[in-house]
Amino acid sequence: MHSHSLEDYQRLAEQGDKHSQFMLSQYCFQQRDLPRMMQWLQLAANQHMPEALDALGYCQEKGMGTEQDMTAALASYRSAADIGAAQAAYRYADLIYRCDSAQSQGAEVCKHWQQAVAANLPLALRALGFLRMLAEGATEPVMALLQRSAQAGDVVAQFNLGCCLAQHDADNARQWLQQAAAKGYPLCDTALRALQANNKTNWSGLLVSRQPTAGAISNTTIQPSWLVPQLPPQLQWERLHEQPLVRVAHNALSLPECAYLIHLATPLMRRAQVISADATDPGSQQASMKSKVRTSDSTFLPLQVTDMISHHIDRKISAITGIDIRRSEPFSILHYQPGQFYQPHFDYFDPDLPVSARLLQDGGQRCASAVIYLSDVPAGGATEFPELGIEVPARLGSLCLFHNCRPDGAVEPRSLHAGLPVLEGDKWVATKWYREQQTSYLEKSS
Repeated sequence: MHSHSLEDYQRLAEQGDKHSQFMLSQYCFQQRDLPRMMQWLQLAANQHMPEALDALGYCQEKGMGTEQDMTAALASYRSAADIGAAQAAYRYADLIYRCDSAQSQGAEVCKHWQQAVAANLPLALRALGFLRMLAEGATEPVMALLQRSAQAGDVVAQFNLGCCLAQHDADNARQWLQQAAAKGYPLCDTALRALQANNKTNWSGLLVSRQPTAGAISNTTIQPSWLVPQLPPQLQWERLHEQPLVRVAHNALSLPECAYLIHLATPLMRRAQVISADATDPGSQQASMKSKVRTSDSTFLPLQVTDMISHHIDRKISAITGIDIRRSEPFSILHYQPGQFYQPHFDYFDPDLPVSARLLQDGGQRCASAVIYLSDVPAGGATEFPELGIEVPARLGSLCLFHNCRPDGAVEPRSLHAGLPVLEGDKWVATKWYREQQTSYLEKSS
């Protein structure tokens, strides 16, 4: 802890020195003494120390050492941002964007996001490059912004820059994609194969050439329109079954969007589980269990795990399906390796299981499911509906939407479906479940 001893920091902190209070909070965090961490952090924050306010907001957002409270987190971030903390400004913009289900605070998001970009905060630059790329395509300002982040070492920007350059500068595109691949970024092999094959499909329409926009990046004002997801111009729906409804939207997500969801989820993946038929409390260890029925890895991305980019993708999926995001559950990300599968099952909550009564309290029944394929699967891995005689192949960027309930609200047994064994390659899937009513997913306080 720098040149001072622990005793020195303790003495100075007790005398009211905010820097010593903050340093002690960091020491207590390293020692996993979260109650004392929060004690010193709160004292330093009470003296309007920007770093302490930012750290306090982070703890409140993540529920670390204190109750998770998004409203309190927003207040702490805002206080830190108002006295010049760039990181807190971005965290405020990021969190308010994720909590603002009505999309009514775009100007407030952009104002604080701009503050963080002006300070060259890497995460703020990453988000700006990504969302502006989705809004405008591979324009010169977008590529200049991506290059700025890529040269600073941001692996997401390196991958996206490689994708944007693919149409007109294959050599540079390959170099950036190889740099991202060396850091383990997902789907680099897919992008490099497309580059090698001289693929001109623009990767789901993202890389359509547009009129270059003049202007220096440093003078660019963040536009609220960049926060609003755009429906892909090449989006096509294929109706596979009427009752229950099963349809597929081809080219729903682009390669960079799919890769980012995998990137965000990878550190959190665990062996997938199923709901126990004997459990009564969905929060108990007995409610979820490993099973031979389901052999993939999976994770959820609740609000405190998501970020501006993944939430933008979430909103885009909601716009594509036409179902209010406030009725959704968090992303469920699944990873199947060769030989792994998910036997026939229902997504709805079985009314006969004791645990369902508690699960239904947050938004009611799962009335619809959206399965988004994040990777191509060379062989196997299709979603099968055995009662309907339908198989939906796993194709990168496609979205399969199906209903789990009948129009009268009763569960639909013919929605039975399975993830067939993967025979070659890896299968990555993002699932969004939609309830009958609004859920607690986007609540600011939980």
